[in-house]
Amino acid sequence: MLVFIYIAYSVIALLYETVPTFEDTWIECLGDLGPYCMTVEADDPLDREIWSGVARFWYAKATDNNPGTGRLYHRLATCFVSIVCNSYPCTPAH
Repeated sequence: MLVFIYIAYSVIALLYETVPTFEDTWIECLGDLGPYCMTVEADDPLDREIWSGVARFWYAKATDNNPGTGRLYHRLATCFVSIVCNSYPCTPAH
């Protein structure tokens, strides 16, 4: 599965560079591949962090191009959930 995601990322990155007509679509697709890799590589926190950064980069670029599209902000926010949850672990109230 991981090999498929890497190939898909390479193909979409090539489309992003060569077919600028659909730039917004390619950017969103590149951002979508980050969470997929995070799910597949659930055992390695370093790989999850790297792919979270990749997704954040593409979603931030997408929101710059389309500031009125709410789903992009939602997807960008979901990339930060694992960072916040790991930084501030939940503790039971006393």
